[in-house]
Amino acid sequence: VPDSTELTRLEALPILAKKVVGQGDVNITALIDRLGNSDWVKQGVGYFVKSTPQCPFCQQDVDADLAKRIGDYFDEAYDRDIADITRLVTGYEAASTTYLQVLNEISQTGSRYIKADQLAGLVERVTSRLALNRQHIARKQKEPSAVVVVEDNTDLFAEIRNFLTVANAAINEHNQAVDDIHNQKTILTAEIWK
Repeated sequence: VPDSTELTRLEALPILAKKVVGQGDVNITALIDRLGNSDWVKQGVGYFVKSTPQCPFCQQDVDADLAKRIGDYFDEAYDRDIADITRLVTGYEAASTTYLQVLNEISQTGSRYIKADQLAGLVERVTSRLALNRQHIARKQKEPSAVVVVEDNTDLFAEIRNFLTVANAAINEHNQAVDDIHNQKTILTAEIWK
C-alpha cells in the first residue's frame, strides 16, 4: 500500500494560505500596496538591478535609495517564505511521483485478487487530483501573495488504502493456503475418507 503521509502533510501546510508579501513598515510599502501586486514588484527587482541607475520600465534615472527601500521591503522573512514554497513544490512533486509510481506498479501486476477496472478508476482519479494540486502549488510559487487552496485528498487516499488492504488480505489468505499445502492435502484426504 503506497504511503500518502507526506502528500497529506504537504497539502495541509499553512504557507499555501499565507499571503507572502514584503515587510510592511518600509516607506515604499504604500506604493506597492497601491499597485496591489508585490509579486510583480519582486519580479521587477531583477530587471531594476540590471538597469541601475535607470528604471527598467520608464527609462528615467531613479534615486539610489529606491533600490535599498525595495530591498528592505523584501526582507529575510519574505525570503524564508519563498524558500518554504520552493521546498513545498519540490517535495510535492517528488511525493506525488513516488505515490503514482507505486500505484502504477500495482496496477501492472495483474493479480487476480485486485479488481483491475476499479483500481484503474482510482489511479485515474488520484492522478488528476495530484496534477491539479501541482498546478495550484506552482501558481503559489509564481504568485506568492496569492492564497492557494489545494484539493484535500485524505478521503481518496483512504479509499485507495482500504481497496489495497482488502486485496492484500485475499492475497495473504491464498499464500497461507499455498504455504500449508501439505497439511491442507492431509486434511482433505482425511475428510474424503470420512
